[in-house]
Parts: sequence; structure tokens; C-alpha cells
Amino acid sequence: MNSVEDYLLSVVAADQPSQGLVPATIRALLAGLSLVYGTVLDFYLALEKVGVRRRMHASVPVVSVGNLAVGGTGKTPFTIYLCDELIAHGLKPTVVSRGHGGRFAGSRIVSDGLGNVLGSAVECGDEPLAIARSLPSVPVIVGKDRRVSCTMAIAFAPDIIVLDDGFQYWQLFRNLDIVLLDARFPIGNGWALPRGLLRERKGHLKRASICVLTRCDDVHESRLSETITAVRKVIGDNPMFKSTHVPVCLVDVGTGGRISLDAVRGLNVFYFSGIANPEALGRMIEGKLGAKIAGNHHFRDHHAYTESDVESIIRESRMAGADAIITTEKDIVKWSVDRTDVTMPLYVLKIGINVDDSGSLMKRVLDAYSAGIGQ
Repeated sequence: MNSVEDYLLSVVAADQPSQGLVPATIRALLAGLSLVYGTVLDFYLALEKVGVRRRMHASVPVVSVGNLAVGGTGKTPFTIYLCDELIAHGLKPTVVSRGHGGRFAGSRIVSDGLGNVLGSAVECGDEPLAIARSLPSVPVIVGKDRRVSCTMAIAFAPDIIVLDDGFQYWQLFRNLDIVLLDARFPIGNGWALPRGLLRERKGHLKRASICVLTRCDDVHESRLSETITAVRKVIGDNPMFKSTHVPVCLVDVGTGGRISLDAVRGLNVFYFSGIANPEALGRMIEGKLGAKIAGNHHFRDHHAYTESDVESIIRESRMAGADAIITTEKDIVKWSVDRTDVTMPLYVLKIGINVDDSGSLMKRVLDAYSAGIGQ
């Protein structure tokens, strides 16, 4: 199945798509399906505009963090950043997430905001669990029907609900939609699924209250300027901010203690991850931590680690001559750490978001919150 998916991605989404009659035919067929998908979605949204379909309004303001394209744009670290900022401004947020990959039924509490994590990654999904561990004072609720989850969230008496991955959740009204765009490929190849990787047509980006370009430091200044111009043509005068992913610290899995990023400078590091953009992790380890990449193992996004995977990672890291192993917060929640054969340090790299002109962004968020009180 993975080989089929990889082939289709090489046909429709690669920087240099596969050439030849078969790839061209596949692209033509998928383009037709993409047009049908876009038309059906436009009709669905039109029903809401004329009032045939109605969105649920939560009793507190709701701010969504979402994206336009399939894949990783940094929603999890941005959600953590946003909650930290809201807390710093004296507000009490609660996070509501779909819980992608979780095996639970209905909606459930992942964290109660009192430091108690009440679910596992298998049950609730890796991203909600990573958020819960990073924000012990913030309740986290997961559920496919986020209207039900929001109702559960209200029991925690929040001032505001942060809806993780909510831009395409049409059934719930949001007071503010923040959409993240990867600065390297903000609108992919311009096509919606299945011809491209956009969840909806790029013109729908006009619905976004705020656009945030992520990983801006991974793009040359001239290309970033072209990206900003291209996005501006779609969103018009809607506010847009630039951001970067930044390493915060390392956490020693064995002791649970935080250590300096300099601890791995000059060391041979093996890293593994099951995230949408593993190459970015490698660039950060090498470029910002000053470590040498001895090897890596990339798994599919949201990969559920097995005992065999753990053994492979340990074996490969030893063969590569690594001094330490590094992974992400999203991955470690699914990793078996109770092992005596992990003889080298195992670190989790905590990654944060740095937003240019964060004060202006938060002013817009707080203005939306103030306007939404009592609506």
C-alpha cells in the first residue's frame, strides 16, 4: 500500500512529477476527480451561506488552527504556542482536537487541566497527547464530532476554545480561523485532492481570518518574497504573519530532565520520526543543534511503533555509530521506553514556534475573543 501511495505522490505532488504516458493519464483522471470534489464542496458551503445548513455556536469564543494542504505545517507546536500566549494574557483555554489516529469511539477527555493525562496515544492520537503533555494546565478533549467535544469542553469553564485542525470542520462556528501554510509549498501544486494535496481549492483561503507562513527560515529570501506575493493574490488584504520552527530544549527520556541544546553539539546523532516532514527535523538537528547526522529512520505520519520498530531503531543507531538518539514529542508518546538495551542517550527535541510580530497576531486573537463574548 505504501508503494502505491509513494508512486501516486511522485506522479501528482513531486517537485518534478514523473513523466510519460501513464503518469500523464493518471494526472488527467485525477484532475477530473479533483474538479468534481471541488464542485461538491463548493455546493456544500453554498448551502451554509444561504442558511440551509447551520453551524453550531459554542457558548464561548472558538479559535481554529488549521491548514489548507495535507501534511505537516506545524499545527501542534502552533496550538501549544497559542495556548501559552492566551494563558499569558490571563485567559483559560481548552483544546478540542479530532484525535487523528486514535482508536476511541465518541469524544473523550485526554487531559483534565490538572496535570492528569487520562488517555494513551493509541486511544486518543499522538498529537492531542503531545499537546496535553506540553500544556498540563490546559484541558484537552478529542472526538470526531467536535460539536460534542466542545460541549464537553464547556464543563471545564474555559474562556476560549482552541480548535486544533479545524479549518475544514464546517459544522462548528469559529470566531477566528488561523491557517498555517508551509512557506516552501504554501499551496502545493495548486490542485485540490486527489490531483494535488490541497484539502480544498486555494481560493477558499480567503475564508482565513489570519494566515501564518511556517518554516520561513527554510526558504531563501527571494523565494519567500515570491511566496508572500502568491499568497497575497489569494487572500487579498487579510493579515499574514511569518514564523519559524525553533528548538527549545532536549528532554532526557531516561531521567525526564531538560538539558541544553548544546549537549549534542558535535555528536553523531541518529534520529527517527513518524511525522509529515521528517527532513525538516534532520535539518534542525544538524543546522540549529550543531550535531552530525549519523543516520535516520523515517516512518509514516502518525506511525504506531511496534516492538520490531523499536528494535530496528536501536540496531540501526548502533550500526551508524551514533552517540545519541533524538525523536519528537509526537513520536515519544508511542515509544516503548522501558528497555534496558537502549544504552545510548535518548532525547526528545521540544520544538516551538517563533512568530514575527507576535504582539500584532495576539491582538487580533484577543480582539476576536472580546467580540465573541456573549454572542
